[in-house]
Amino acid sequence: MLVNISDAALHLGYGSRSTVSRLLRAGLLADYERPGGNGRERLLETDPPGLPSLRSAVQGMTQLRYDSPLWRRDGPAEITEQGLEAAMEPINRWIETRDQAPGWDAVAERLNAFLGDGWPAPPYSSDQVATLALCVELALEAAADA
Repeated sequence: MLVNISDAALHLGYGSRSTVSRLLRAGLLADYERPGGNGRERLLETDPPGLPSLRSAVQGMTQLRYDSPLWRRDGPAEITEQGLEAAMEPINRWIETRDQAPGWDAVAERLNAFLGDGWPAPPYSSDQVATLALCVELALEAAADA
């Protein structure tokens, strides 16, 4: 659907055309612009073929704000117990993996492989401690992935 800037702003839920005009001036909506009928009018395609909708594009170009009309849904969303459990499942799975003790033998093996035979004995400098801390983190991640 072809709309002018004012209608595009209304389509996106804005009360004024300033956001759409700013995005046009910056050239961010060039793919959505179509030639106007009288030469002066700027028209935008709301659902161009091969591109995301104008709404999706503007959402990606603007800051996420709780009061933005772009992010509102029709009516309040009801959260069901099953929906909440499904949304929390990946978070709970991540928490469970963080609570598991790592296989320290595997961590030590990876750490020694990272450091090599030339790593000096203590005392360590601040740079060596930073390197050692990074290698321990990498060894923990590698052992957890294995």
